[in-house]
Amino acid sequence: MNYKVIDQETYYRKGVFRHFTEDCKCSTSMTTRIDVTDLVASSKASGTKFYINFLYLLAKVLNSLNIELPDGFLIANVFRLLDKEIAEFCR
Repeated sequence: MNYKVIDQETYYRKGVFRHFTEDCKCSTSMTTRIDVTDLVASSKASGTKFYINFLYLLAKVLNSLNIELPDGFLIANVFRLLDKEIAEFCR
């Protein structure tokens, strides 16, 4: 996966990033009902673990998102701390 390191001193969202990494511990979650009957059957037939197969499919779906938000930020881009630096992971 490609990434580029963001200069923390000139990053236009520096204050926001600092707030959510230092001032508060936050997370996001989503709950929804989905039918996993076929995935359970496929996992049993192939002798693989359901949980691993589910995580793989979930990652494939999330990585396929390319939703443009009003400020131009793409959901598909992920910002993480990498060796105490902000890194933007891109497709």
